[in-house]
Amino acid sequence: MTHLGDIPGLVCCPHCHHVVTSKVRYVPGRVAWWMCLLITLMGFICGCCLIPFAIRSLQDAHHSCPQCGKHLHTYRI
Repeated sequence: MTHLGDIPGLVCCPHCHHVVTSKVRYVPGRVAWWMCLLITLMGFICGCCLIPFAIRSLQDAHHSCPQCGKHLHTYRI
């Protein structure tokens, strides 16, 4: 399943054996947390440190099957 990136992809679910387009849920990952910490240490505390949590490319993509709901893959930066 390593071919799944940060966008939904076509995959055969190993659990229910259907060919589906994966359902993606974006969760802040290590990169977003490190960027938040870096921005805070630079002194930009008044809400600027929350910007990395709004940028999708800094978040992990959790792929799941829309048919059975099982976890398929997690794409991390």
